[in-house]
Amino acid sequence: AFADDVGLTTQLIAAPSETVEKIRADIGTILEDMRSLVPAWERELRALVNTFVLATSAGEQASYNGASAFAAWGAVLLNPVSQKGLFNLAVTMVHESSHQKLFYAYLDDYVVLNDPDESYYSPLRRSQRPMNGIFHACYVTTCMASFVSDLLNTGQKSVVIEQLGEAESRETIKSYTAVVEDCFGVIDAHAELTDVGKTLLADLKSEIERIKT
Repeated sequence: AFADDVGLTTQLIAAPSETVEKIRADIGTILEDMRSLVPAWERELRALVNTFVLATSAGEQASYNGASAFAAWGAVLLNPVSQKGLFNLAVTMVHESSHQKLFYAYLDDYVVLNDPDESYYSPLRRSQRPMNGIFHACYVTTCMASFVSDLLNTGQKSVVIEQLGEAESRETIKSYTAVVEDCFGVIDAHAELTDVGKTLLADLKSEIERIKT
């Protein structure tokens, strides 16, 4: 179900047991941090994800952080080998659970009407990709920026933020919002959206403005 179109997750293998145990402990630490500081994010993540699949890939393709797929409903793939601390892991968890959240919109609506065989400039990839992929990237990157912003705005000590540092966390938010605004440009110029898609896009733009102010 997780096999992708670029070969990153087509040859999944078990990660080293000691790495898996560390990631299991880190996931617990992150969920506790979320529960105490941003409980709405913790409740949402638990509602969307019931299984974390811990696996890496064979050969040179072991560098992916995570993945989610419509065909693996409720599950998120995490690569224990590529995680670089609590901040990276927490953002990956939010990234992939946000894909799951967007999947719900697709149950009842096409959201993006562009031909899946047509590709466009993608702010997050070297190669062009279909508009549906760009819309997903825009959505989940907004969620990542929102999550980190909400953690910082509590004004309380967070193990997730502490691992990266407040100043670097704020710079990370700026980089996320820059990518999202780049996505907005491509979507506004080329996307054919349903009414649901237009509503979702308007919500993303409002959220980015909230984060920036």
